[in-house]
Amino acid sequence: MRFSFVTLFPNLIKGYFSESILKRAIEDEKMSIDFYNPRDFTTDKHNRVDAPMIGGGAGMLMTPQPLMDTLKKVREVSPNAHVVFLSPVAKPFTQNDAKRLAKKEHVVFVSGRYEGIDERVIEAQADELFSIGDFILTGGELASMVVCDAIARNVDGVLGKRYR
Repeated sequence: MRFSFVTLFPNLIKGYFSESILKRAIEDEKMSIDFYNPRDFTTDKHNRVDAPMIGGGAGMLMTPQPLMDTLKKVREVSPNAHVVFLSPVAKPFTQNDAKRLAKKEHVVFVSGRYEGIDERVIEAQADELFSIGDFILTGGELASMVVCDAIARNVDGVLGKRYR
C-alpha cells in the first residue's frame, strides 16, 4: 500500500511515521509513504502557491495551478492513485471507509493550508472528500495523518493477524 501526501510541510508528517507500528510497516514493506510539495510545481517566479480569495475577505486560498500540476504528476506516475481531500464540510470518515480504502493500491492525501483550497481543484481532482469532524485545523496535514493511520491499520500485515 502506498500513501502519498501533497503538502507544503512534509516535515510535519514525516515524524509520525518514524516510530512504532507504522515505522515497522514501512520497514517490512507493507506500506510506503512519499511526499509531493506543490511549491515544486508552481510557475510563479516567487514559488507562491496562494492568492487572495476572489470575493475578497481575510486570508489566502491555495491556487489551482500548483495543485493541478502536482496531481497531474501523481496520476502520471501512479494511474491508479485514489485522491482524497479533507474538509470540515465533507461527509464524515468512518471505519468502513478505512477498511475499503485499505484495499486500494495508492491513496493520495491533499493537505490544504491558509483558508483552504480553490474549489475548482477539488471538483476536478477529488476521488473522495472526507471530514474528521466539524472543526477547523491550521492545516490539512493532521487530518490526513488521522485518516492515513486509520487506513493503514487495515492494510494486511500492518498490525499482524492477531489484531484483525
